[in-house]
Amino acid sequence: MENEIWKDVEEFENNYQISNFGRLRSVARKINSSVQPCGFRINNPRVIVPQDNGNGYQQYYVKFNNVRVVKYAHRLVAKYFLSNPDEKTEVNHIDGNKANNHVSNLEWSTLQENREHASRNNLIRKGESSYQAKLSENNVLAIRRLFRINPKFNKCQIAKKLNVSDTTIHKIIKNEIWKHLTP
Repeated sequence: MENEIWKDVEEFENNYQISNFGRLRSVARKINSSVQPCGFRINNPRVIVPQDNGNGYQQYYVKFNNVRVVKYAHRLVAKYFLSNPDEKTEVNHIDGNKANNHVSNLEWSTLQENREHASRNNLIRKGESSYQAKLSENNVLAIRRLFRINPKFNKCQIAKKLNVSDTTIHKIIKNEIWKHLTP
């Protein structure tokens, strides 16, 4: 069984530690307090519960110098447990699971390497599952059928009705976008 290793997070003046498992904890310390008779209280160490950022990444909210700070778990683990001799700027989740922040699942990469990894492993959302999608796959197929039947149909009217640009309609017809749907 692997041991969990903890390292001080320097940017929080060592008041927090990150582990090779991707967990963050506070360390015991004195905290100023106007309600305590001595003027301070002892903060007991505790593991901080991560929050999902809405895209699957685990992030930690901590209060430091009376300011709420957000740090991503995978970036902290990579910074403190992985060497980065090529000074790459991205942290890739090898298994594609953004919630798996164990050091063995992380690697430094370039933006291009990260994108290639996502593409190779089908991690990029396409079509309706994309957060940017305004159309359904049925809409796209219907648009293509409509323009096969009548190529002179007014793109602007379709675009207005579907609340997208006429450029989007043009790119759908020319199969420049929504390429995964065969025309």
